Amino acid sequence: MILAASTHFLITVPTSPSHNHTKKSYRLHSQSRTCECFDLYKELVPYDKAWDWQKQIVKEKKALVEKNQDCQDTLIILQHHPVYTLGTASSEEYLNFDIKDAPYDVYRTERGGEVTYHGPGQLVMYPIINLRNHKMDLHWYLRALEEVVIRVLSLTFSIKASRLEGFTGVWVGDKKVAAVGIRVSRWITYHGLALNVNTDLTPFHSIVPCGIRNRQVGSIKGLLGEFQLSTRCGKAGVLHSNDCQLIDITHSSLIKEFSEVFQLEILHKTIPMSEFEDTTPRSSDLDRSAIKIDYVFKVVLIGDSAVGKSQLLARFARNEFSLDSKATIGVEFQTRTLLIDHKTVKAQIWDTAGQERYRAVTSAYYRGAVGAMLVYDISKRQSFDHVAKWLEELRGHADKNIVIILVGNKSDLGSLRAVPVEDAKEFAERENLFFMETSALEATNVESAFLTILTEIYRIISKKALIANDEHESGGNSSLLTGTKIVVPGQETVEPVRRFSCCSS
Repeated sequence: MILAASTHFLITVPTSPSHNHTKKSYRLHSQSRTCECFDLYKELVPYDKAWDWQKQIVKEKKALVEKNQDCQDTLIILQHHPVYTLGTASSEEYLNFDIKDAPYDVYRTERGGEVTYHGPGQLVMYPIINLRNHKMDLHWYLRALEEVVIRVLSLTFSIKASRLEGFTGVWVGDKKVAAVGIRVSRWITYHGLALNVNTDLTPFHSIVPCGIRNRQVGSIKGLLGEFQLSTRCGKAGVLHSNDCQLIDITHSSLIKEFSEVFQLEILHKTIPMSEFEDTTPRSSDLDRSAIKIDYVFKVVLIGDSAVGKSQLLARFARNEFSLDSKATIGVEFQTRTLLIDHKTVKAQIWDTAGQERYRAVTSAYYRGAVGAMLVYDISKRQSFDHVAKWLEELRGHADKNIVIILVGNKSDLGSLRAVPVEDAKEFAERENLFFMETSALEATNVESAFLTILTEIYRIISKKALIANDEHESGGNSSLLTGTKIVVPGQETVEPVRRFSCCSS
């Protein structure tokens, strides 16, 4: 944790949310209710799809209420493609462009408030709840939504946020970091709040956000950056961390504080592909074919059998863990799309079998990989002793500049540890690898391990693209290949990487 102070606010940057504060409850009932949560916070969901989805859920809940049946509360959390939205009575005078020639899609909705912008790096929460089970008071509901964000900023980042008299939303100084706009029909709420985490704020310049002139829009990342400039500090830990980690930290805190403020038990729900529909989605029609993918990175998981490679993949791709997992036969792979530095990256994670008899099958799948996760079991010394052999095989088949992270899995078995952290760290330093310990069972450092390797690949690839662009503009010859194949640049264009992380549970 990095603790940094300024004259305006205090910023604490944790590696995970911390909630050790005593909090006031906003709930009137002692018995906790449940809330289903469709957690799509890593996805870019088209605004119209999410809007239709909300209205369908509201319709279903109203039907239950009319039959005097109980309806479970619902929470949707996601990100949107760039879009401007207007409230039901919003004035177009707050648009600094011709609406017929808008830079992004514009939607007039039935929510309250004026124009705002949604885009990547902004976490949007859509609570669809029955206020009959909470408090039938719209003023109370608006203040409760603001309270969720205020707690997130205060308890997770120690950023002093507040309300501004006469306005909705959450503010840090004169900067609005979260907008709130709701609609309530028969006491069923929809629409909600949007928190700028690492959002590109440029599109806000084309509007008068929320119809408030002479005020600014801010983001969590921007506030951290302001502190860095004010102290003239070149290094400040997570001030330079990747955007995905900041999104993850903020997301976890939002879920936690929403649960606390509304006294709801959050029940996460998965969204099967079979429920995708062309018109009204009952879960989430993300229209993935319309999402522009900027990069596709192939990463392979290698290591002995039974070290937990498949469980790491399941935890990262689907946030699942199975105690009845069977050995992988041959090769399997899954994908996950995420944002890195405002770019959409599709990670193709290949799970290769660890048994000796499948070595010939899996060797072909090293080709084209730009990253590798070399996994051993901290409770099995033999799996670590075989790491050198796996690394030799990897380097014999893959590109010489492949990004590699050494992962000691099953850190939850600390009492059975057979591989000291120092041994693994020494090996990683000697071989110039990243290093981290994880637990797929407890979801410890799994996200961080994958993001470490994907962010490093992105850094190298984007640097190569920049060099290629400079060569093109100066009349030189670029070595960056055209087409969809991704090539990791050579040593001559990449500074040596010697950064290691040793994180035990």
